[in-house]
Amino acid sequence: MNREPVDSFASLAPALAPWLSAARWHLGSTATPEIRLTLPVARAAGVELHWVVVADGDVTYNVPLTFRESAADEQAVLPAPITVWENWTVRDATDDPFGQHELLRLITRGPVYSGGTDSSAAGLADTAPVCEEKAGLATHRLCAVQPRTSARRLGREQSNTSIVYDAAPPTSPAADEIGGAAGSPDTPESPHMADTAAAAATTFAGPIILKLFRVLHLGENPDVELQQVLSDSGAVPLQIGSAQLLLHTGHADVLTAQEFLPTATDAWESTTASLATGRPLPREEFVELGRTTRRIHNILAASLPVVEATADKRLQLQDSWLQRARKAINLVPQLAEYTDSIASIFGATQSVPWPPLQRIHGDYHLGQVLRSARGWVVLDFEGEPLRPLAQRRQPDLALRDVAGMLRSFDYAGGTGSEHQEWVSTTQQAFLSGYGALSEEHKVLLRALELDKALYEVAYEAATRPAWLPIPLVGVHRILGAAH
Repeated sequence: MNREPVDSFASLAPALAPWLSAARWHLGSTATPEIRLTLPVARAAGVELHWVVVADGDVTYNVPLTFRESAADEQAVLPAPITVWENWTVRDATDDPFGQHELLRLITRGPVYSGGTDSSAAGLADTAPVCEEKAGLATHRLCAVQPRTSARRLGREQSNTSIVYDAAPPTSPAADEIGGAAGSPDTPESPHMADTAAAAATTFAGPIILKLFRVLHLGENPDVELQQVLSDSGAVPLQIGSAQLLLHTGHADVLTAQEFLPTATDAWESTTASLATGRPLPREEFVELGRTTRRIHNILAASLPVVEATADKRLQLQDSWLQRARKAINLVPQLAEYTDSIASIFGATQSVPWPPLQRIHGDYHLGQVLRSARGWVVLDFEGEPLRPLAQRRQPDLALRDVAGMLRSFDYAGGTGSEHQEWVSTTQQAFLSGYGALSEEHKVLLRALELDKALYEVAYEAATRPAWLPIPLVGVHRILGAAH
């Protein structure tokens, strides 16, 4: 397959439609795709990997595909194809062993960079492994990685696709690391290459998880940006690197790779399971979770710009709270009698001093946290996935994350009275670990808790009515505590 213009792939688009419309990450029930970009990434005997960008309505998707010669395809044991197109058997690259291997290599074959996450400082534009006209793919590798022999795609995700690569065999020599050792033909010379023991001399051999961002958003994805800032803290998985799609209109993060923790457990599952057995997790664990949350906020505030909470910014945030409240009341009219009380809690925030606004997690709850041998590890810094990327990257109140976790404890406790004492005790344990809050900050936290609970009311009323009692109880508790 030659490097032909996108027009040559136009006839492939209709064949992708049934597969695209059935994908969990596709934002619609039907698909009329249009191929906007194709980039050749890798080639071996009888098989090629191409990065394909597909537009469907107002949404644009990253759809890397493998193309295997039909004759050669018959000789291999492979997952079912998407389609057969012009003598090529087409598969989702995240399902095809060749695609899985080359997607990881796309990140790990570049030079190792040390310090910072700014793409211009890293020289990404100089390291694009593939490029077509005004588009290309660029890598940002943070540490060397030993080769992998097996990979598997995870099937539970909805908005992205992840592939897990097992740990490298202990005998793998460092000289054979993915991307090559220093001075090998696969490692281009660069003034930005790390020469410190913490970067270039470190070869990661543990399990890796690679995430493909399916929806293409221009700009830096906070899941990449923030976790790379936090990588050395131990509070997030070690970051391996990332890849960006470079376009004439801007750039977009499309891949990120990081340490995979196979023995860690999901905090939501651990917490709810422990409550179900009558043996809740120790209070000290949630104190430590509070400490971890504060450490993350401190690092982000020290590493990335903070902004003053001006009067205009305060009013903008308060207006967004009131909009969500109106939506919840429209969906659940029984809340209408609390309209004035809700407005009073939100309005009280205008008469207290605010801390500077900073980068935060943005969608913080027990499902975003792992219990591991080294303590709590936080994942998925994308923010609320339905919000535009530009909004998710805006500095916000760090207490929004605190409110999100407090509400998550409420969800874990459910509506039954038997766990309400646990909810209160656990919330206090978390807050004690996070650190003392001034009376003014408690006013802000109460408003943010209420905002989150009203958001939950609207969500549950629209999608999961059986869960609606949980946020309704939370709204009543917050309003009652305020009065």
